[in-house]
Amino acid sequence: YTGEFGVNYCTSNGAATDELMKKAVQDLIDGKFRDADIVRFWSLDAGKWCECSACKDLGIPTDRTLLWVHRFSQEIKRAQAAGTINRRIIIRFLAYSDVLHPPTRPLPDDFDYSMCSATYFPIVRCYVHNFDDPTCSRNAAYVKHLHGWAVDPERHYKGEICIGEYYNVSSLMSLPAVYTRIMSSDIPWYFQNGARHFCYMHSPVVRWGTWTLNQYLLSRLL
Repeated sequence: YTGEFGVNYCTSNGAATDELMKKAVQDLIDGKFRDADIVRFWSLDAGKWCECSACKDLGIPTDRTLLWVHRFSQEIKRAQAAGTINRRIIIRFLAYSDVLHPPTRPLPDDFDYSMCSATYFPIVRCYVHNFDDPTCSRNAAYVKHLHGWAVDPERHYKGEICIGEYYNVSSLMSLPAVYTRIMSSDIPWYFQNGARHFCYMHSPVVRWGTWTLNQYLLSRLL
């Protein structure tokens, strides 16, 4: 892999998982994340997944993600009990691209929903239409997946949802893309459908221009 892209490790490999957890927890204790209290524990960006039989037995990529999120939370709790981590840690995992599909299997009985929550990123959604517009096939597919994460009574995941939006998506550069109508519909809809947290990608730091309207309206809507 290169940077954030490539092939995820073989998640059925116990030794590899042990090493990942050891290093990640140590980073929280005295490494580069020693001051972090929210950890985005993500797989590679749209990464490929191992197809060995042992990995396939663990389920789809989302199922496998939730298993190592659960393991990570357990290791953090062990460090907290030992006194090497003396703060609350929140884990945010992905519901995005290759792990957009809701889990297909029950989560471990002791999965800690107060500690671990999903961030749902509709990265290639349509911005011509409101997110819940049933005439837009692209957005309808995202609505179906989000429903499976957040409101389906038969869903396996029962935790909180954070929405990760792209109102500042970097590919637009400094184009005057103003989403007042879209955001005015989207934000209340997300809330009504279970979302209680929000973040968004590629926030500009210079040359806001007409994007200033997006920043102002979004803050008011939230």
